[in-house]
Amino acid sequence: MSLKLKVPPALVTLICALLMWGVDEMAPMKWDVFMIRKWLALAVFGIGTSCGVAGVLSFYRRSTTINPHKPEQVTTFIQSGIYQRSRNPMYLGLLFMLISLAIYLGNPLSLVVLPIFVGYMNRFQIKPEEESMRQQFGRDYQEYCNDVRRWI
Repeated sequence: MSLKLKVPPALVTLICALLMWGVDEMAPMKWDVFMIRKWLALAVFGIGTSCGVAGVLSFYRRSTTINPHKPEQVTTFIQSGIYQRSRNPMYLGLLFMLISLAIYLGNPLSLVVLPIFVGYMNRFQIKPEEESMRQQFGRDYQEYCNDVRRWI
């Protein structure tokens, strides 16, 4: 099964980050003291990185693909570790990185891009992956979906 669009999630994240930066440039508006924003942004970025790395490591440990454009090549259904909390920790990590950028920019208008990212990823990346996983792993995967949230 091929995905609806062939845009890599990392590129989608980069495009969203550029949109956030553009919003900040076109409608500058700042909140809070810079140092507080800087440290908070760094902490949220660290959380995002940890989520993503934990997801990738789980895939490598089980010798299965992390290629988001070839979900049919997944050889193992992983539901341990971070996958007990989120079905998509790598995408969740990217979302946290965008949230950290919004905090760093200090412009509340940049937050408008976040629902665009989530909506795009749900529609064009996650739902096709889920369909492929249902076809490959059937009832076990459906039960997992019932127990574990898509994001958090």
